[in-house]
Amino acid sequence: MLKSIVSKMMGREADALNDEIARLKDIVSRQNDEMAACRDVLSLQKKMTARRAAAPKTYAMGRTIELLETGLSCARYGDGEFNLCCDLPYAFGRPNEKLDERLRHILKHGMRENPRCLVCISDSLFASADDFWIEYSDRMFDKIIPLLDPYLVYGATGITRVLDEKSIAGFRRIWDGKKVVFVVPSKGRFIDEPRLFDNIAQKAFVDIPPMEAFAEYDRILSDCKKFPVGEGWLFYIAAGAVATLLAYDLSLLGYQALDLGHLPNILRHCLDGAPMPEQTAKVKE
Repeated sequence: MLKSIVSKMMGREADALNDEIARLKDIVSRQNDEMAACRDVLSLQKKMTARRAAAPKTYAMGRTIELLETGLSCARYGDGEFNLCCDLPYAFGRPNEKLDERLRHILKHGMRENPRCLVCISDSLFASADDFWIEYSDRMFDKIIPLLDPYLVYGATGITRVLDEKSIAGFRRIWDGKKVVFVVPSKGRFIDEPRLFDNIAQKAFVDIPPMEAFAEYDRILSDCKKFPVGEGWLFYIAAGAVATLLAYDLSLLGYQALDLGHLPNILRHCLDGAPMPEQTAKVKE
């Protein structure tokens, strides 16, 4: 009987000891996981700091909008335009040697040759904690950096991605009381949003294909030139990478041309919770 009691007591003590060992192992494992996560964060911060140091400076988004209010045009580069500069596909068309070469030239030399056009880049390539941009930067940073002029200050491509009352008011001031030509696809994603555009004096439209618009570039540019420079027309362009090129070329001709893409869609996303433009069809049925 005594032997049985002692045996049970030793068994309970052994079970308790095993439970405690398991608990301690779990604590050590969680601490190791936390330390690994901290190392990953520190490694990412170090990598992004080094990339930011190697990259050109960019204006803040608010300052970029202010510069457009002074009459500057803008030609924006995001991941799609960067892809084309590196001869890679993008969402609205295939690489095209002529388009790709023009995009590379404007990216590096455009502002020196044409100060009336602010070339904008996405600084998410250098400083974002977003999973998409971290992965994109890991793949593309070393390819894109040589395409930039380290001595220039670029505008912020992200002006069309995050909107608040202040930025919306800034955009509206750009075209307040003016005549605006919308170079947009009638069968694409663009929305004529009154909260952005109800203060425009007169609207006109140049229709473009929702996909592969560069195939009709000469026709699109010719249609734009039908609006006389001296009559104060401003161009709003939503045409993927073609918008980048077209805004630059129109600014060379003396127009103010704004490559602002799906700004109205982003407004509806920010204010109404509507889907992001990337979550909607590129071509309307």
